[in-house]
Order: sequence, then structure tokens, then C-alpha cells
Amino acid sequence: MGSGPSRRRCGWTATAVRTDVTMTKGMGMERYIAIDNVCAWPNLTVLADGTLTTTIYNRPVHGRWHGDVEVWASNDDGNLWERRGVAAAGEPPGNRMNVAAGAAAKGDLLVIASGWTPVLEAGTEDPDFGFRTRQVLDARVCRSADGGRTWNHADTVDLPSPTDLWFIPFGNITRGPNGLAVPFYSASPDGKRNTSWILRSSDDGCSWGDGSMIVADDFNETDILHLGDGRWLAACRTVQDAHVQLFASDDDGR
Repeated sequence: MGSGPSRRRCGWTATAVRTDVTMTKGMGMERYIAIDNVCAWPNLTVLADGTLTTTIYNRPVHGRWHGDVEVWASNDDGNLWERRGVAAAGEPPGNRMNVAAGAAAKGDLLVIASGWTPVLEAGTEDPDFGFRTRQVLDARVCRSADGGRTWNHADTVDLPSPTDLWFIPFGNITRGPNGLAVPFYSASPDGKRNTSWILRSSDDGCSWGDGSMIVADDFNETDILHLGDGRWLAACRTVQDAHVQLFASDDDGR
């Protein structure tokens, strides 16, 4: 692994990274459809008992239909999947589809879900449909103590910038040294620029806030990884040309 010049962004350092990949001769891969007829954007979480869960949007389009956030589960390492429940039901004329997911310290499954409104009825199309003319629903905290079968809900996300147009959760809910953390991204008041954030929870995912900016102006979908000792990595997708940049923090994401 090699690195290039770095630049500073709100406590995070951006580094150009090259990864050398070695293919193992004779290694095979099995590929098949796990859940049919959904667009999904699956977010995988491993529960304490080894169950794999995936949190998905349950329509086969890119978010423009009424739909829900469902949780599916597998007890055989991902070969077969069954629907467990609805983490966040759509709210016509809107939907629920944007998610971050992970496990609380005590083992509960956590999903933070937002969505768009108004959207189209399932099975219909409108050539003039555009997300820029829609509103984003506020993020909702969804919690399950039985592996995704039943859910409690709370609107307990304190956003870090009241002037931004909207905030969307994305990626993994991750355990750090001082509680849980989750990525969000926001839009500037004019809707033309995206900024990546990290939000925190000190009560095991019941409420969220204490946000810190990762990087501004051209970054949306983000995922995070805690390396230990307050060190974090954030992989952030750019808006303009849709490549991924890697950022690092050694001060607990501040």
C-alpha cells in the first residue's frame, strides 16, 4: 500500500491510496440472487448469535416509488434469506429508503432511515420525476431487540447544521471508544453541494447528535471504520465524478 500527498479537512486527513491486489489461483466464487425484485442497497449486520441481517429498500427502482425499509436474515452464512420485518414503513406520499444500520452494544439491531416525499405509486412512472424537486424526510431511529421482527421508533436525531437543506444517513453504525457513530451527508441550502458528517450516540443508539464534519462541498455517501485508540477511517464518495476518497482521523473523528 502506498500513499501520496495529504490535505486537511476538519480534523480528517485525505490521503491518496494505492492498493495492490493479488489473485489466488484456483479461488472460486459463487454468485446468485439473494432477494429478488428489489433495488435494495443492502446493508449487512452480523448479530451476536451469528445471524446475518440485511437492511434494504424493498422496491426495484432507484427510490422513486412508495416503499419500505425491510430487514431480511440468514442463518446459513448468506445462502438463504428470509424476511424478518419492516424497520421503517413508507409514509405515502413519501417512502423510507435511505439507511444506516448496525448493532447496539447490548445487541439490538439499529436502523436509521430517511426517505423522500412525494414519490410515485409503485408500478407507475413519470418522465419528469426528479429528486431535486422532492423533500427528504427526517431521519428516524429504528430499534429491534428480536433480530428485526418487531421495531420501536424514535425521532431522536439532532442535526449538526440547521441551515443545510437535508441530512441522509448512510453506511454502518459503528462502535467507537465513546459510544456509537454513524455517517450522514447533507445538502447545502441551495441543494448544489454535499457535505459528509459523523454523528455520535452516547446512549447505545437511542439518540444521536454531537456531529463533526468529515469533508465539505463534494462528498455524499460515506462509510466509517474504527481502527482503535480514537483512530477512524472514512471512505467518502464524490458527487461530481463518483469516485471514492479515503480520509483518516486520529482525534476520535473530531
